[in-house]
Amino acid sequence: MGRSFYESVLPPAYVHLGWSAYAAMWLSRLPTPVADHIYVPCMKGAASAAFREQGKKDWQKFLSLRAAELRPGGRLVVVLPGADDDGRTGFEPLMNDADDVLTQMADEGAITKDEREHMVLATFGRPLRELLTAFATDGRFCALYVEHCERRPLPDAVWDDFLQDGDGGRMVSRYAAFYRSTFVPSLFLALAQPDEAQRKAELSDRFEHLLKERLEARMEPIRSQVQMLVFARDHHPKVCS
Repeated sequence: MGRSFYESVLPPAYVHLGWSAYAAMWLSRLPTPVADHIYVPCMKGAASAAFREQGKKDWQKFLSLRAAELRPGGRLVVVLPGADDDGRTGFEPLMNDADDVLTQMADEGAITKDEREHMVLATFGRPLRELLTAFATDGRFCALYVEHCERRPLPDAVWDDFLQDGDGGRMVSRYAAFYRSTFVPSLFLALAQPDEAQRKAELSDRFEHLLKERLEARMEPIRSQVQMLVFARDHHPKVCS
């Protein structure tokens, strides 16, 4: 659409079926520029509270915008990373490894201390109960009601392949490549010159190499979950305030 889904992206009452897979884990902004960890479930104190509050506001904003775009009787399907009631997603060991790698790169002088301090992921894994909080009063939020919701374990295909072929090198390479493609571009927005392609490529290579070293020492699956929700729009909705 060429713009954020934290804005209107389609005309009112236009959509019969909406689908969002994992995108809504990304926040509209960083609520604090500096945190004590790159990943929210591993943060503490004020930074953790700020991200959680931003996560709540962004989720309600996302739902209200999509509700306005749905036709009466329309459906919105949302797939998100799962989180336990304490907010943990199963990615914490991998994120701890990545956090340590960035600290090592700063100690080596590959990145500056200031760049390291500002590297944080603008993602938030919401427990299912938090996703449903907006519907607690009368089962409705901005003309939407919950038709279906579930949380289930997500199979780890990389680990399953390792159990079959025993190729540990291939396994850690796949994990590291996944992390590099999914999260490193966001982390490297904190670089002093984020558009400098050569330095970014060299740093990405170094990060991936160091992450593989840590994964080789740990050798365990990613025990993650997935949450799936279906929202329906009322035929005769109340106005959303």
